[in-house]
Amino acid sequence: QGGEAASRNSVIEHMRGDFVLWLDDDDCLTPGALESQLAALEKNPDADVIYANLIRTDESLNKLKDYVYKEISKELRPYVLLFYSPFPNGSSLIRKDIFSRCGKYDESMAVAPDYEFWTRAVLGNASFCHNNDAIYLYRGHAANAALDNEDALFHEMNCRIINHILE
Repeated sequence: QGGEAASRNSVIEHMRGDFVLWLDDDDCLTPGALESQLAALEKNPDADVIYANLIRTDESLNKLKDYVYKEISKELRPYVLLFYSPFPNGSSLIRKDIFSRCGKYDESMAVAPDYEFWTRAVLGNASFCHNNDAIYLYRGHAANAALDNEDALFHEMNCRIINHILE
């Protein structure tokens, strides 16, 4: 109840560990995903966020498309965020204390609360690191918010995010 942002905020409030890794209920991690993220963390112990690549699948988890993310320099991140969210929500390893520094997920965001959060994290000088492994299976189906979403609500939420960056 309360949507994606409220659910994630509840987890953040109650979590005991130092990191969270989001896995949506209809998606899967690849074998070795956690080991891959921990290896990236060992190489980048000061990272606030470690994001990896993902694989878009159909409902039966058959591969449809690779989504390969890139390492983006700290200076370019705010500009890239004007055009799209360069960090996946699923499988990103996020240090808990980033939520104290940058705030939790905005519960007024009906869609794209992750994009909005990434914006605040970038503007708050959070440290991001790219893990080049594909560790997340993003299951595409009619009921989810697909990566290619083009509906009016999606555009409205994105406009709010872009306005925040420009401010």
